[in-house]
Amino acid sequence: MAFYGYQHALIDLLAAKGVVTEREAVLLRGNLRALVPIAESRYCTEEVRKRFIERRLISGAK
Repeated sequence: MAFYGYQHALIDLLAAKGVVTEREAVLLRGNLRALVPIAESRYCTEEVRKRFIERRLISGAK
């Protein structure tokens, strides 16, 4: 989940510096939320992918 925290911080920084507008920042955050790993490796199985989605739904991923 550190990846998502870093990405949110980067989007916030870009918005604060005026590199992207606030509207673009909202869209970027929405796209980031939509990212869910694809179950293609032996480490990220379909079961792991489903648990990841459940955790995000339960925690209300912001």
